[in-house]
This record gives sequence, structure tokens and C-alpha cells, in this order.
Amino acid sequence: MIDGVRRRDAFMVTAAMMSIAACSSATQSGKRRPQRPTKTASGYAAVFPIAKKAASRHGVPLGFVLGVIHVESRFKSRARSGVGARGLMQLMPKTAAALARRLGYKDFSITDPQFNVDAGTAYLAYLLKRFRRNEALALAAYNTGPGRVSRWQRKGRALPAYSKRYVAAVRRAQLHYGKLIANGSTDDPPPLASPELDRQGLRTLLQYELYGERGDAPPKTLGQQGSD
Repeated sequence: MIDGVRRRDAFMVTAAMMSIAACSSATQSGKRRPQRPTKTASGYAAVFPIAKKAASRHGVPLGFVLGVIHVESRFKSRARSGVGARGLMQLMPKTAAALARRLGYKDFSITDPQFNVDAGTAYLAYLLKRFRRNEALALAAYNTGPGRVSRWQRKGRALPAYSKRYVAAVRRAQLHYGKLIANGSTDDPPPLASPELDRQGLRTLLQYELYGERGDAPPKTLGQQGSD
């Protein structure tokens, strides 16, 4: 009986040691295995060089681009809205696909910071050209779609309250980041506090989630007016 117990205990010890050795081997193997790079960039310091490159490429003021990124995603590359907009500049999939074709991307991920900011900045450049460098109209179009803004213009209508709030939010962020750019700062700044909203403003913000209803995709050739 004692021999049987000893044999059983020896077996259990051997099994435990083999299990530990296997775990150790797997851990060491895991350490040797190279990590697959993830295409993420969050925070002002990480996004700044990406935005600077895109702004230079498409001829859009850097502060303008950073202001849009701040309002759209708070510099979070994995941000996603309730209506399906994604990435740092909150592109809708249909818009992103059209921009990818226009910019020559054969393979892209909508949340890839390099693509998202490049495409979003190209779209801003197109909207600025379409609305004759009127930043307020370009921002309203980015938020709610260029076709809708054009219809408001044709009917002589002013921008609705939610568009005005969006434009004001971007302008405020644009001034904030413009000062950082002027000071040569690329470090993460203190958070920009959000202004207080009245009850109607909060209701509008929750309804549109600052992204509006983007049903308009850019035309195949962004430099042309085209149809909506």
C-alpha cells in the first residue's frame, strides 16, 4: 500500500513538473515571437506628426485639422460613433472607400491613423474648395454632408443650431492647438474643457453625437463639384 502511494505521489510530482516546464517553454517561446505591429496612434503627441504631414500634403491649415480631430475623436484612433463613423477623423465607410480610391490606396483600414487622417484631411481640402474657403460651411459639410449644406445655401437658410455648435467647437479647438503650434509644443497638452451646454444643446448633441447624419459621400473626383 505504501509503495502504491509513493508511486502515485511520484507520478503526480512528475506530471506537475512537466506542466510547469511546458508553461515555461511556452512563455519563452512567446517572448521570442515578434509582436505584430498594431496600427494605432492616440493622443496629441502621437497624432501631431501624422496630421502635420497630411495638412502639408493637402494644403489645409494644421490647426484646422487638429481642431477637427479633437472634436471628432479626442485623438483616439479607435473611436467609433453610434452612426458608424470611425477613426481619428470619424470617416463613414462609404466616404472612406471613395477617398481611398481617389488617393490611390489599394488596401486600407479605416482606423489606420495614417490613412484616416490623410483621407479626412483630403476631404476637408475638397470641402474648403467646394465652399470657396468658407471654413464654417466646410465644417458644417464635414459634420452633416455637403449636399445638405448646399441645399441650405440654395434655400437661403442659415446653419441649424447643431451645425453652429459643431463649427464653434472646432473653431475653439483650432485656436487652442494653433497656440500650441505657435509655441512649438508637440507634447500632450492639458485637456481642453468642453463648454457648458444648455438643455437644448445637450439634447441636440446626444441626438447627433456631434457627427450629424453623414449621408453624402464625396464625388469620385474630389476636385470637381459634381453632383451630390
